[in-house]
Amino acid sequence: MTPEQREEAMQLLRNTTPKEILFRLLFGECRGQPIEAQVGVGSVVRNRTRDSRWSDTWQAVCLQPKQFSCFNPGDPNFEKLMDPDSHEAPEVIRQLKWVASGVVDGLLLDNVAGANHYYDFSVIVGQGQERDLARLSRYLKAVNLILTPNSHIFTSQDANDKTAACDLIHTLVKDLPPRWDEEVLPVARKGRLIFFRL
Repeated sequence: MTPEQREEAMQLLRNTTPKEILFRLLFGECRGQPIEAQVGVGSVVRNRTRDSRWSDTWQAVCLQPKQFSCFNPGDPNFEKLMDPDSHEAPEVIRQLKWVASGVVDGLLLDNVAGANHYYDFSVIVGQGQERDLARLSRYLKAVNLILTPNSHIFTSQDANDKTAACDLIHTLVKDLPPRWDEEVLPVARKGRLIFFRL
């Protein structure tokens, strides 16, 4: 795609509906994730539209530079999200459109505790080197310990486990982007995606 074609595509996206731009974002960011993760990503976008730190339009939030990688220049998903029917099965397209519609219409509730950021830790582990699966496993176990059921209610013994899990997370992410992950603890996990509220 030439720079001119990309700019034309971006202009089309800027002028589309909230449901359509969210569908494209979900396609580019999480089409291979479980539906809970897709609702979570949609919730992140909706949470941003309701937060004064971001724009109140779905299009501006989705297309804000360097926020959602599928819209970044050079991302291989960009061309695919411009022609989703050629790159994915019809049932996947239907599900993503259903999620986008439900999130925009408010029929699908926030399932990520008000998160406004997320990332797939498994993508950045190793930073281009061979994936460090042991590190990923330790990170996900620590996240799961922090995100216990019962809405983060801990007994005194669980509190010690939570502290140890927090310390482990900070150790595991200290040399990886994004930098805010050293300070902010996850609030939800859906599929491979870890969600944060900044």
